[in-house]
Amino acid sequence: MGSSPEFQTPKKSATESSRLSAQHYTTPAQPKLQSETPEANEADRVERRKWLCRRLHGHGKEIGFDKLLAILHLSKARFGQFTSKFGDVFTAVALRCPAYVDRKLTQPRINMTQVLKLLTSDENAVQELRRDLHTELDDKKDGEAALVPYFLQLLGMIQVSRSMQSAEDQLLWSSPAYVAAEHQDKALLGGVHKIDCSIHYENHECVALKSVHIPIEAKTNAHTGQLNDEVFGQLADYAHALWGCQPTRTFVPAVLLHASHMTLVVFTRDKWYKCDLGDFCHSAALPGVSAVKALRSSLAKLAFLLTLPPQEFGHFCDISVGSPTQLRFTSLAAEPTGTTMLREASVVPEEYAGEGVVHLDEGLRIKRKCYPRGRLVFLYRM
Repeated sequence: MGSSPEFQTPKKSATESSRLSAQHYTTPAQPKLQSETPEANEADRVERRKWLCRRLHGHGKEIGFDKLLAILHLSKARFGQFTSKFGDVFTAVALRCPAYVDRKLTQPRINMTQVLKLLTSDENAVQELRRDLHTELDDKKDGEAALVPYFLQLLGMIQVSRSMQSAEDQLLWSSPAYVAAEHQDKALLGGVHKIDCSIHYENHECVALKSVHIPIEAKTNAHTGQLNDEVFGQLADYAHALWGCQPTRTFVPAVLLHASHMTLVVFTRDKWYKCDLGDFCHSAALPGVSAVKALRSSLAKLAFLLTLPPQEFGHFCDISVGSPTQLRFTSLAAEPTGTTMLREASVVPEEYAGEGVVHLDEGLRIKRKCYPRGRLVFLYRM
């Protein structure tokens, strides 16, 4: 409604009006610190990781392995079938695992008579398998310099154990084409990050940051409970870097090797999850039966995650050397709200043309920065 002339208030000067507005109607704008802008932290590793810690603080939680399977839409029955079928194999690997004591790897003394009672298959076959799984320990190395090479040897032992199974059993143990590489003292091609070692996609054109599937960091000290900011910021920095060159990732898993333990941290676009995987080597020079059983369980979890194809473990679609990419959206489901959610996408041959196929040419994508706690949106020029 308009005001009659007799009730109009006298006009204020521009300066006074601005002051009253700031006092009574709006909150004064706070100056934005340089450390709060991600672009300013790209060249400063310490500040960048501090920014990531602040950005992700309060947006994560610790979950069990069963909960992780649920998040990945994997059934517990599928993992149970895997562990029951190959439990004796992981026992054989566990018998070859060293002990990490006083920051050094040593061969443990295991009571074989007690441990072999764990096995349900033929003891002679398992003993033969155990002899073929070699670990070459370097007594001159300790700390991270010992943990990283051993972890690569461990992956090799698991792969050997798989290859010794029957052709029928190997069908139940799918093995996507992943390779592991160590690069502790040099930055990966395409970035400035010196990741201790990484699991890469084998079918990529080169070992670089854009081919990393899972970054792995090793620390000599054991971390119990919540990860400290320094370690968490380092893992978050790796996830942030991978999203920069792998924009179709839905989440990034990172593995922390601390002392004899493995911790999996899964970074999504808006939160993160911490999952305890257990030991990857013995924590005592005289491990008992319970220690071997626990290690067997940990190795089964690690191996199972590495059987998952990229689409099921962090990548929107499979990656390959070929470009451009043809994607077929094979399963779209309506949510109760009426919105449509992507359930599955697969790469199809270049010559394929048909309904549901989208041509994602890298040259058409509009480059834009995407940080943790941001929405997964991609823009393409049509």
